[in-house]
Amino acid sequence: IKRLFIHDCIRQRRVMRLLYRPAMLSSRYRTARFTACGANRRYEYTTTMSLDNDDFIGYLSAKTSIDDRSINPRLWQSFVGHLKRMRQDGTVSVAELGAGIGSMCERVFRSAGTGGLHYTLVDENGGLLEEASRRISKAFPAAVSEEPGCLEFRAQEAGLWLGSLPPGRTFDVLLANAFLDLVD
Repeated sequence: IKRLFIHDCIRQRRVMRLLYRPAMLSSRYRTARFTACGANRRYEYTTTMSLDNDDFIGYLSAKTSIDDRSINPRLWQSFVGHLKRMRQDGTVSVAELGAGIGSMCERVFRSAGTGGLHYTLVDENGGLLEEASRRISKAFPAAVSEEPGCLEFRAQEAGLWLGSLPPGRTFDVLLANAFLDLVD
């Protein structure tokens, strides 16, 4: 049903957003509410979604095109412009919390290129980061083959990772797309 619902939203060009509920039902399932908005209509669908990596990776992959269309184009172009100007002064350090399968990283690389970026993807699910590594390596081999450390993957809960950073470690850009939907 989830897959049909997502495809139905894509076919009818409706905006869909997934809102996670913070309460876990068990270690493998989470309640999710899908909301699709169309012309003067609002549809809601509540389900229990498996967090098994294969299912979740498939879900995140399926919703990538919806997420791409949901980004405000003016805001995105402004962000990419700032990122490109920042690179003129040297390497830009980017950290992404809740990176999942690396969709936002791919968007950044597609829009701004890979050169002059040190990009760190953080997610507590190591399986999602393995998929992110596979996808990014395939789509942007230059990002992987550039100097070591330009692309990092950290499988750790965001708060613990931030707390473990050495004193004085800073990032020029912190991305947390849909991150607040996942935390209490």
